[in-house]
Amino acid sequence: MSIVPNKRSSCIPVFVLAALVISGCASSPESPTPRDEPSEQVEPTTAPSVRTGYDWVNQAAQSTRIHETHEYLVNAAAAFLDADQISHAGAVLTQVDVRQLRPTHAALYRLQQARFHDAMGRWQQVLDLTTDLERQFSQRHYRAQTLQLRYQAYSGLKDSLSAGVTLIQLQRYDTDLEDIHIWRYLSQVTLAEIEAYRGTSDEITRGWLQLALRLHQAARQSSAPAQALASWQRSYPRHPAADLVTAMQQRIEFAAAPQNIAVLLPLSGQFAAQGHAVRNGVLAAYGGELRANLHFFDTATASMDDIYASLQEHNIELVIGPLDRDALEHFANYPAGQWHQLWLNQAENVSEEAQQRSAFFALDLASEVDAALSFLASKGHRNVLLLGPDTARGRQMSQAFTQAWVQQFGPDSARTGFYSSSSDMTDIIRDSLKVSTSQGRIDALERSLQQRLQNEELHHEFRSRQDIDAIYLLGDAQQARLLRPFIDVNLSAFGNRIPMYANSAVHQEQTSRGENDLEGIYFSDAPWVIHTQRDADLKQTLAQAMTPWTLSQQRLVAMGYDAMQLAQRLPLLLELPGYRHPGLTGQLRISNGSVVRELDWATFEGHTLKVEHAAYVDTGRRD
Repeated sequence: MSIVPNKRSSCIPVFVLAALVISGCASSPESPTPRDEPSEQVEPTTAPSVRTGYDWVNQAAQSTRIHETHEYLVNAAAAFLDADQISHAGAVLTQVDVRQLRPTHAALYRLQQARFHDAMGRWQQVLDLTTDLERQFSQRHYRAQTLQLRYQAYSGLKDSLSAGVTLIQLQRYDTDLEDIHIWRYLSQVTLAEIEAYRGTSDEITRGWLQLALRLHQAARQSSAPAQALASWQRSYPRHPAADLVTAMQQRIEFAAAPQNIAVLLPLSGQFAAQGHAVRNGVLAAYGGELRANLHFFDTATASMDDIYASLQEHNIELVIGPLDRDALEHFANYPAGQWHQLWLNQAENVSEEAQQRSAFFALDLASEVDAALSFLASKGHRNVLLLGPDTARGRQMSQAFTQAWVQQFGPDSARTGFYSSSSDMTDIIRDSLKVSTSQGRIDALERSLQQRLQNEELHHEFRSRQDIDAIYLLGDAQQARLLRPFIDVNLSAFGNRIPMYANSAVHQEQTSRGENDLEGIYFSDAPWVIHTQRDADLKQTLAQAMTPWTLSQQRLVAMGYDAMQLAQRLPLLLELPGYRHPGLTGQLRISNGSVVRELDWATFEGHTLKVEHAAYVDTGRRD
């Protein structure tokens, strides 16, 4: 929506407008559409309005000069916005004819329009209205207000780079704006975005971007952040961010890589197989250039009291694990240690102090759901049918997917059919595709025509619902094989084939690949198990050491490998959420204390896998 000036306003008696605003608007409550607030609010110094909006409207009503009338209305809109009377301002702005405004007030009119759209959360309109607007003002407070609006719009659009750069510009006018506000945005920017940036190139902006760039490079090379910070200080000794960088340098975890690392895994008992697979991945990553003391603790046999005491005794700087939930929940009850920690599952009741120095890493359902949401939307799908087992996992995945999908594409854009066993799959599919409804209509039609066409044979065909444009399977490979023929039979022969998608549960052992009943199904999984030639030497070495070498074990080995790679970078990654690590389990980043995995997609094609989408292509070396 945009505010369109009333081109007949010069012909409308202004006293009518005054009556409209004063009596009509004033009698109605404010009801602007609520907006999503940006994550950081930085208030500029603005020129206070001496007169109220009503005062300016009255003056507009009394003016005999057309250009003054409309300029007073611009002032009225500004005063109403200052008083947070958004609907009053919107009503006044619709009566302004920009053709009657002199250049200064034409710029002010655009500014008030932008403020109105900002209040309504219409971020793109704000950016459109404020493009090149700052340079049209000579007053500092108007320039600051323009930049403030652009910052809020970029923040609302989740454009961290543009928001950060705009704050850098705003700092020229607002000396109270702290450097940490700028860094909170620039730390979320990816390396690719920084390298592709072609905007403002003044020395201060270059210095900020170089700070982020050099920390990204340190994370990629697994080198101590202190070296990158010292290099930056030599290049930008008088930069406004100098104090921020000095504070970073003084943090002990930035000074050098950890030398004492503890790994907490179940190496015996019920979860021994999983624990050993993760351990092998950790050792594979450790066998590179890392020089540190590695301590393994068996959470299945050692008491947690003894483990916790040993961590303190050995001056542990970094903890990986626990993996199994019982050990994890038990460990979470202890006071936060002086170490950083990468938990290998989601934990409850972790203290706030411990959360500031830790992250959670798991091969969880959230990554599968996020991958499906992103990939299906990128394919242009808008109405999705989910088919899944009536289990806790199936309902959890359905709820997570449906909630996010409906929020983006509206009510009824996703629905789920649950099956309890193979015997009820047919009915679930027929009901979900509305084939049963089609059958009922055919039966009714046959009865109504029976008397007229007693000697004629009716030919009919079931037509499936054409509002469904994608099917997402929540079960495993065995369930997918049972569902596939039922789906094919019930889909219309004359309609377009509806593509089917699935999660990593359909990707099982080598013998199941390429079977005709899975042909063409898209699925998400860890890059390491989709790209058969990726890190082939590492795979061969581990395959010889582990028997059997199943896909489930490969995923756990990849998790252990990535855990070691992430853990040694953890202090920096917590400071630099924009960093993307090309892991074996996905493209990895830390968001809100959790490791987020972006998965790859493939489809079954003959006896091979065809890669459909790679979340990340790593062209650098792997440490």
